[in-house]
Amino acid sequence: MKRKSLREQVGHKKGTKRSDKHWVDPEGAVWDSRYEYLVYKGFQDAGAKVRRTTKSDTFSFTLPIRGASCASCGSAKVGQLRHYTPDIHVTPRNSKHKAECYYVEAKGFLRAKQRSLLRAFYKENPDSSVRYVLQRDYPTGAVSKRTGQRSSIIKWFNKYLPNAKVIEWKGNPPEDWI
Repeated sequence: MKRKSLREQVGHKKGTKRSDKHWVDPEGAVWDSRYEYLVYKGFQDAGAKVRRTTKSDTFSFTLPIRGASCASCGSAKVGQLRHYTPDIHVTPRNSKHKAECYYVEAKGFLRAKQRSLLRAFYKENPDSSVRYVLQRDYPTGAVSKRTGQRSSIIKWFNKYLPNAKVIEWKGNPPEDWI
């Protein structure tokens, strides 16, 4: 199969700039990235009932601001109200209860700033029903002087978001998630 015809089946890039990651699926819906669309399609093909999230699925959390103080009371505990909307809402195929539903956040690459936002979200919502699907387990941080190795993003999740469910995407979701 030619490469061009494969692209036509899956969708196409929205913008003309190299930095534009938006993706248009065959039905014409615009996604934040091709990877996010492929995760959605993988859950759908596995038999789970999936939908894109809307503003009604938004979580609120407070991002602490370091070195700041309140002008009126002088408190050092100052934060900024932030909102977080996951990518996909999943209802497992054998689900009979609303509590079994969960959200999926598809992440390709997490920069340090994005990791701090996820960490602040997790601190306020440790029991949230958000699961993370990573494109790959890439290295993070500098080489450790003690071990001589770099950490990885999955190790970061296990350290700073210990109860969060995280997987590396292999083309389809794990069986226990469906």
